[in-house]
Amino acid sequence: MTCIIGLMEGDFVYIGGDSANEVETIGPSMSKVWERKDAGDNRWIFGVGGYGRNSQLVQELLDLQELGVNVTNLLHREIYSLLVTKVATRMIEIAEKHSVTTRDKGGRILAGCGLTIGVYSSLFRIAGDGGVDSFGTSTRPFTASGSGRPEALGALCALQDSSAMGPKERLTRALHVAQELNPDTVRGPFHIISTKPD
Repeated sequence: MTCIIGLMEGDFVYIGGDSANEVETIGPSMSKVWERKDAGDNRWIFGVGGYGRNSQLVQELLDLQELGVNVTNLLHREIYSLLVTKVATRMIEIAEKHSVTTRDKGGRILAGCGLTIGVYSSLFRIAGDGGVDSFGTSTRPFTASGSGRPEALGALCALQDSSAMGPKERLTRALHVAQELNPDTVRGPFHIISTKPD
């Protein structure tokens, strides 16, 4: 119950998210976007959506250093391959180890959390079942997940050609639209991070 949005603009990726918790009794609202450095000191940015406990575990336990993930000088396709073989696999292992995932009779994962990931100028999304999507090469340069997904995507489509607005402002507006139409599941404050150096 959340809204996470990823947007590519020029050579950078921006990710925005709300602060609503699935289980309000776990404490105050927390940001669902964060950044990490990989083994090569490259900046990765993440947005996580899903059930509270699962999201928190992935945020705390996904260790790029431990996975040996280093994207220095890698092409988009090579980063995609690392996400499929290492990061998505680790995300599922975390969920299963801590019993926060559900499988159907065929063994497919039914519940988990999803990650929106920015590396350099590349944007990806890992679904709760570990499937990896890539954005911006031949598709739209943005994605969204969570209960506010349809409204946020609609807002981003409407704002896509708005040259007067920067990427952070477009993300903020899309999150406000998602909150307006999903007040029980999408709530501010909103947090936006970028692969762009400060």
